[in-house]
Amino acid sequence: MKTQTAQTALLKSSNRAVWRIPLRVLNALITVWAAATISFFLVKMLPGDPVSAYLGPITNVSKERQAEIRESLGLNDPLLVQYFNYLQGLLQFDLGNSYQQNQDVLVIIGRGIGPTVEISVIALLFAVVFVTLGQFLLRAKTPWGSYGTLRRRIVDAFNLLAVAVPTYWLGFLLLMVFSFGLGLFPSSAGQGIRSAVLPGLALGIPVAGYLGQVLSVELDAAELKPFALTSYAKSMTRGSYALQHGLKNAAIPTASLVTNIVGSLLGGAVLVETVFARSGLGKVVLDAITMRDMPVILGFVFFSTLVFALLGVLLEIFVSLVDPRQR
Repeated sequence: MKTQTAQTALLKSSNRAVWRIPLRVLNALITVWAAATISFFLVKMLPGDPVSAYLGPITNVSKERQAEIRESLGLNDPLLVQYFNYLQGLLQFDLGNSYQQNQDVLVIIGRGIGPTVEISVIALLFAVVFVTLGQFLLRAKTPWGSYGTLRRRIVDAFNLLAVAVPTYWLGFLLLMVFSFGLGLFPSSAGQGIRSAVLPGLALGIPVAGYLGQVLSVELDAAELKPFALTSYAKSMTRGSYALQHGLKNAAIPTASLVTNIVGSLLGGAVLVETVFARSGLGKVVLDAITMRDMPVILGFVFFSTLVFALLGVLLEIFVSLVDPRQR
C-alpha cells in the first residue's frame, strides 16, 4: 500500500514537472496580452485629441487635413476594430509609427536599447563587485577575527541604504562629487565609456543592495545546514564553505530577483538618463510621455512586458535544471 502511494505521488510530481514550463509560457503570453490590452484602453481613455498630439506644435492645419490624419491613423474605426488591429500588429511585431518622429516604433526603441544596455551592464558589474566585497567582509578570515558584529552592521547598513536612497538623488550626488567636484568623470554623455561610469554606478548601487540582502540571508541559512558542521570539522573556512556550498543554496532565491533587477534597471534608467543627459530607452519614454506620443508609449509597455515574460520563462527553465525537486 505504501509503495503504491509513493508511486502515485511520484507520478503526480512528474506530471506537474512536465507541465511546469508549458504553463509558464502560457502564463507569460497571457501577461503580455493583458498588459497590451490594459495599456491600449488606458491610452484611449486619456483626455485630448490624438490628432493634436500627432501634429505637435503645428496649429494652423485645416479641418480637412485633420480629418485625413484621423482616417490614416485609423481613429475613425470603432474602438474594438482599433483594438484588434493593434493586436494584429503586435503579433507581427508592427508597433506602428511614432507621432512625432514619423518612424517605426520598433526602430526607435531599438535605437535606445544600446545606451541603456551599456549602463545596465556597467551597473551589474558594479553590483557584483559590491556584493562580493560585502560577503568577503562578512565571511573571510581576517587578522581581527573570522566574523564580527561590526562588519555585519556595516554590510547590512550599506544594503539598506542602497535600496532606500532614490536613484535620481544618488545620480545628482555622484555628479556633484566625482564630476563637478573632483572632475574625474564627464557630466554628460558623448565621451566614451567614461561617461557611462557614473550612470552605471547610480544604477548599480540599488541592485547591489537587493542582491546583498538576499545573498546574506541565504548564505547564513546555508551555514545552519547539518553538513556545515561536518565541513567546519574538516577545517573548511567560512569563505570556502560559502563558495563551495552556500552559493548553491542561494542560487535559486538570487536568480528569482532577475525580474526585480531588470525592473529596477529599466525604471532607474528613465531617471538616470535624464540626470546625466544621456540618450537611451529612458529618454525615449520620457520624450514620448512629454509629447504624448502614444505609439511609442504603447510600444515600450509591450517591449518591457515581453522582456519580463521571457525572463520569467528562462528563470523557470533555470530552476528546473538547478533544483532536482522541480524536475
